[in-house]
Amino acid sequence: MTAKRLASAANTSNEPSYLLDRSVALGLLANDRFPEAIAEAKLAIAELQHDVGRDAEFPWLVLIAAESGSGQDTEARGDLQKFLATPRTYRSITETQKNPQFAATAQLLDGLRRAGMPAE
Repeated sequence: MTAKRLASAANTSNEPSYLLDRSVALGLLANDRFPEAIAEAKLAIAELQHDVGRDAEFPWLVLIAAESGSGQDTEARGDLQKFLATPRTYRSITETQKNPQFAATAQLLDGLRRAGMPAE
């Protein structure tokens, strides 16, 4: 979170802030800080100018997994259904595991499984 504050203050390149927010969200998820991961993922989703493509998928996956990890099963299943209602790259656990960042985050994969993401 300190790195996020420092990066935001130093961002003179106008790099989209959702890139940092989604990475922070994944880091929070990986450290079992589910409520904070949910907040960061929602922030990244709100900052996106579009709702398709890999950039848009990243924070949705974190949101779903963090909701599932925090026991918000109804929300996680509902958000997974919203996520899958649009053509996506990461439509299954198998596809999600192809991303090394996601494959290295057990909380992400476990949360997606609990929310009902298809295996294949």
